[in-house]
Amino acid sequence: MNFPTSPRAASTALLAAALLLSSAGTASAQQVAVGAATNQGARYQLAIHKGKDASGPILSEVTLICQPTGGTHPNASQACSALANAKGDFEKLHADDFVLCDITYDPLTLTAKGRGFGKKTNFKKTFSNRCVANLETDGVFSF
Repeated sequence: MNFPTSPRAASTALLAAALLLSSAGTASAQQVAVGAATNQGARYQLAIHKGKDASGPILSEVTLICQPTGGTHPNASQACSALANAKGDFEKLHADDFVLCDITYDPLTLTAKGRGFGKKTNFKKTFSNRCVANLETDGVFSF
């Protein structure tokens, strides 16, 4: 890595880095403000069922509350952020990360009932295994 050797080049590099960090912080603050305004008072009951439908035994169940963040979800802040990015549409949740999941077939059915983003939610979807479920729901069902 090459570092600037002149004082002018060093100060220009520092200024560029400061501006980059400043704009990144502003974008995050703006995203939080938009998420807060649109997801105010969202409340969901989330469940993970064993098997190919919601009649299977419940493996885990939590309450997720957004703005203010709360409930029994262990990662409520991250889950609310993911839902804000998807504008409250559980079908549009997806992770941006590239993750390879095992091909083991151990189906889980995820359900979400509640209200957020000005609409009622009654989501139900089956995934081939927990890794795929976590990836395809951007961690909202990681509990």
